[in-house]
Amino acid sequence: MKVPTYRRESAITAQPGAQPMRVQASASALSAGTRAAQQFFDQATQESLSWYETELRNKRDADEMQALNEADERMNNAIQAASQMDPDESETYFDKEVLNIQNEMKDRFDTDVRRNKFNLRVEKAAISRRVGVRRDATNRRIDKQLGILLQREELLQQQIINAPTQIERSQARSDLNALYT
Repeated sequence: MKVPTYRRESAITAQPGAQPMRVQASASALSAGTRAAQQFFDQATQESLSWYETELRNKRDADEMQALNEADERMNNAIQAASQMDPDESETYFDKEVLNIQNEMKDRFDTDVRRNKFNLRVEKAAISRRVGVRRDATNRRIDKQLGILLQREELLQQQIINAPTQIERSQARSDLNALYT
């Protein structure tokens, strides 16, 4: 392989050593660095906003789940309390408790969309539980009525056995037959 060699050739001339510059500066060339910085900062801003949006959504979802857990716990407590009270009042009590839960917890949400979503989820959970409360109240009403009926039957049977006159025994038998017809 041949390596080129260079010889310096210079001669004395009458021209000065300075030569005119042929570079021109334009506005687009001068602002190229600024545009690059702007693109960088725009991208950084977008990433920051995306991260903030994700964090805010996660926080709101966690707050909503916590509120739903608390609402579920309060509804379960209302079901237990309703099962211990008079069956005629238990359904009304449960409905009032669900309404209280919704009213007390609605201020936890900063947007109407989240508030409405929470209320819908609470109402959906309350519907299935309301059916259980209603079924329990109905069963307890039936048990109460059956207890009254059985008590009346027992009193009439005792009256049939212990009545001093035949007329009173006949009347008790007639009343006993009327209970079941």
